[in-house]
Amino acid sequence: GQNSDSSQSDNTSSEKTVSGGRVGMPTVKANTGKKVTVPIKLDKNPGLYAARLFIEYDSNALQYNGCDNGDILDECEDNGDNGEVIIVVNNNGTEDSDKNGTLVTLSFTVKDGAAKGDYEIGIADKSELCNADEKLVIPEISGGKITVE
Repeated sequence: GQNSDSSQSDNTSSEKTVSGGRVGMPTVKANTGKKVTVPIKLDKNPGLYAARLFIEYDSNALQYNGCDNGDILDECEDNGDNGEVIIVVNNNGTEDSDKNGTLVTLSFTVKDGAAKGDYEIGIADKSELCNADEKLVIPEISGGKITVE
């Protein structure tokens, strides 16, 4: 039966993703020339093992300094700069983390010449989160911003 084959492949593909969770950032205030940290928060965690987040920011106004691990996964690393940074966070063990809280904290410096106003910090659509079963986790994602005063 070809029909049963095709329906099986449909089933497996629909099970490759898990919807749930919310990933977002607050609005953070900062002054020109100062360092500022922006937490990426995870809420309603459906079970997370690793994430690769593409962070977009205005490199004319902001200098990216690095990332600090939050309290959900075990380690974070980053690469890239100049308006886009790739943050990778993952678990050391073999199981998902079901914690909520800070996934990772980003550190920026507001450049001396930056005008006052809002600078969006985005999480690009191509970002990927997955669980220990290697299923994609599809949360609601919302960016944040740095308000330079």
